[in-house]
Amino acid sequence: MIPKNIKKDDIINAIKEVDLNGVPNNRKSTKYKLMYNDRAYPPKYLISIANKYINGHVLKSCEFSGGNESNEFLKNLGFEIKKYNDNSIDNNHIESNVLIGTCCIESYKSINNTKRENLLLQLIELSNNKLDLLLLPAGFF
Repeated sequence: MIPKNIKKDDIINAIKEVDLNGVPNNRKSTKYKLMYNDRAYPPKYLISIANKYINGHVLKSCEFSGGNESNEFLKNLGFEIKKYNDNSIDNNHIESNVLIGTCCIESYKSINNTKRENLLLQLIELSNNKLDLLLLPAGFF
């Protein structure tokens, strides 16, 4: 059940947080979106985050329902909720949560491909395997 003391300002604070930190893959919405300033947000995740601002903790996904419960709650606060259309592209929102890393190194003749491979493995390890893309300088290998 959604706590009734969550207000519009708490949802707006959650939107700001999502703008800064993104949405975890397991909390993205596939059916509904909250529209705010021409951007789309996952309604249920916003409510989870908003609870932190008024009640001190993020709500777990299992503590309340998405769909009607979340959507009606947000509509009553004055937010616009739309249904995703599976057959069309949402031109107002292109979500990108790709993590990109880049590497610049100064190369010496003593660095062979084996050393470069070890450096590459160290870079991947340092990124905790969280990068979706690692950009390397031309001629790295």
